[in-house]
Amino acid sequence: MFHLTQKGKALTGTAGPPEQQWRIDKGAVNTGKATFEVQQPNGPLFKLTLTIVKERLQGEMTGERDGIVPRPRQNRRRESEVSAHRG
Repeated sequence: MFHLTQKGKALTGTAGPPEQQWRIDKGAVNTGKATFEVQQPNGPLFKLTLTIVKERLQGEMTGERDGIVPRPRQNRRRESEVSAHRG
């Protein structure tokens, strides 16, 4: 959940579940795109890049802990496995 306030190109507010909101840092809005960071105490730093589409925010979020950004997991079968299942 986000509580956002935009003043010009500056974006401020909070993010997180309703029972625990964290301050937004480095918030900016530029050409329909919002970017900001949220640091959880004793948790990961989340970096968000969101685009405003039909009055909704859509986009990407990455998490970083101790300078390490986990790689997204791929869940795809190799082409040979797909061919074998086609019969």
